[in-house]
Amino acid sequence: MGDYKKALALQDRLDSIMGYNAMSAMQRYRLNALMKNSKQAIYEVERYLEEDPDNMQFQVFRAQLYEETQQPPAKMAVAYEALLRFEPRNLMIMNNLAWALCMSGGDLERAEQLSRTTIMSAPTNPVYLDTYAWIMYQKRDYKSALFYIQRAMEHATPETKGEITTHYKAIVKKFR
Repeated sequence: MGDYKKALALQDRLDSIMGYNAMSAMQRYRLNALMKNSKQAIYEVERYLEEDPDNMQFQVFRAQLYEETQQPPAKMAVAYEALLRFEPRNLMIMNNLAWALCMSGGDLERAEQLSRTTIMSAPTNPVYLDTYAWIMYQKRDYKSALFYIQRAMEHATPETKGEITTHYKAIVKKFR
């Protein structure tokens, strides 16, 4: 009924009687999310993943929370790497992992490989093309970066155009 603090207190009592499990972790995550306590919601998800790292639902919760709270790219890379184990052919997860690796200064070779897979599977997806272009830019392959960012611009949507244009301008500067 909206009394989330009281619900958490009841969950504490339940856990003392029945023990901590996936359901209590889920309740704790949800209640903290409803209270807009993202830090505690993340803690609850990470806490449960320590006990059950193979729980895909909690892996999804973690990635979503990290995205919502704009966690550092290195943390995002860990979250997406874990999700990719469950869905190794999921293009969105591959792209997000490639982006996180690129932005964190992580393994650019792996980022390129993942991103190449996405653009081969969806060659007109502007987000995937932009990611690949930006990885090439970070690798200082400006010619390839320009080629792919131009493809991204051709297929940009109103939702994607802003960031793609920012990357386009940065890449074009390398040719002036």
